[in-house]
Amino acid sequence: MPSYITGIIIAGMFISKKLLKVQLIFSIVFHLLFSLQILFYLVPIKSDDTWVGWEELAIEIGNLEEKQADTFVFSNDNYKTAACLNFFMEEKVYAQNIIGLPALHFDYLGDNLARLQGQNALFIDSDKRFKNRDKLG
Repeated sequence: MPSYITGIIIAGMFISKKLLKVQLIFSIVFHLLFSLQILFYLVPIKSDDTWVGWEELAIEIGNLEEKQADTFVFSNDNYKTAACLNFFMEEKVYAQNIIGLPALHFDYLGDNLARLQGQNALFIDSDKRFKNRDKLG
């Protein structure tokens, strides 16, 4: 911590008033733009990351499983959906290791995937845009 204080003092000797003024103006403009983004959402963020709705999704998937006999659930969208659903569901939710892709910790759980052979699967994907036409089935 003390080195930061001495660094600021040394930097103060080399920073001119003009450079300080430019930095202050840049900082004000940046913070105003950032505040506008937070308040009015000017630039949409293309992300499917979410913290809410997983419990409701787990309930809906449970309802689907009740209608379909002898099914299991898996997801192929980079771990997130399978991990969150595993937290909220009593049944095991599998990841992309079902289709031979690496699946982080799902590769090391020691699941017997051979027992799933011949069963129907519910494929859950969080990508509502479906850019990859192969995912449509």
